[in-house]
Amino acid sequence: MKKRLLLLTAILLLPFITNAQLSGTKQIGGSGADYATLAQAAAAINAQGISGNLVLQISSGTYTQRASFSYSSGNLTIESLSGNPNDVIFSVADETENEDYQLEFINSSQLTIRNISFNTTDFEYGTGMLFRGVCENIEINNISFAGNRNDPAISLAFAETGFFGGSSKNVTISNSYFTTCSYSVQTNQFSDASENIQIRNSTFFDANAVSLFNVIGLVCENNLMQGELYQINAIKLQLCTGSVIVNANKMFKCLRGIEVNSCEGSAANPILITNNFIEGEKELLYAFGNSNLLLAHNSFSASGDDILAQISGNEPSFKMRN
Repeated sequence: MKKRLLLLTAILLLPFITNAQLSGTKQIGGSGADYATLAQAAAAINAQGISGNLVLQISSGTYTQRASFSYSSGNLTIESLSGNPNDVIFSVADETENEDYQLEFINSSQLTIRNISFNTTDFEYGTGMLFRGVCENIEINNISFAGNRNDPAISLAFAETGFFGGSSKNVTISNSYFTTCSYSVQTNQFSDASENIQIRNSTFFDANAVSLFNVIGLVCENNLMQGELYQINAIKLQLCTGSVIVNANKMFKCLRGIEVNSCEGSAANPILITNNFIEGEKELLYAFGNSNLLLAHNSFSASGDDILAQISGNEPSFKMRN
């Protein structure tokens, strides 16, 4: 009778044992790995969830399997085991329109991604990281992305399904390098409002840099945006509100440096476009239909004969001190 009781107890506990939430540090790839690929780790997380802190450390190598994460609790860190972004490369060919990504996050929060690389230069399409649904509290640091000029490196605020909806909140992107991609960082134009997006201390080389739509509160600061083979569109902001700061960026070989379109500041907290250096051919600054816009201490260097800046329809309280 005791044996039967113990066997029944073990059977009843088995689902809880096999499906325990993940925590601690797990190794991806290499000798002694907990999971051979990040896709396998993602499948385990999606099935079992995260308890507390979970760190996925990826062994050096090139990975050709896309991974999709969806979890509702816990803190997730994805990083290279060596700490060098050049040691871990994700390079996944696009297959269908719905699988046009290297890493995907659906309704996921408390996420840190650092010290890894993406390379889609050999493919016609391929987004680096795609954030669907509502994703919050995301830190992206020291990543490298070499793209294909058709898709973004980081696509925020994408709908979970269909075209409409999606929001990304409290996102920081810093100390990263982007080259030969479409807009390196963008929000979906059909999304719900995103909040508090910060892009700092990053380099965008031969890549359109930042395109943000319908964001409440943003900082784009201390970035280098430079074209060489291509003229670039550096910063595009549309329908953004709240505290909007574009400060101390350096932009070279621009087709259009900064575009600010239908954004709304307040008298106490105006849209600040300050201390930027912009070099290029024409319309280095385009500002239309904004309210409470302050342009101060920006420098322009134009190599063409076209209009240096086009500024119109900015009411009330438009100030320019350059």
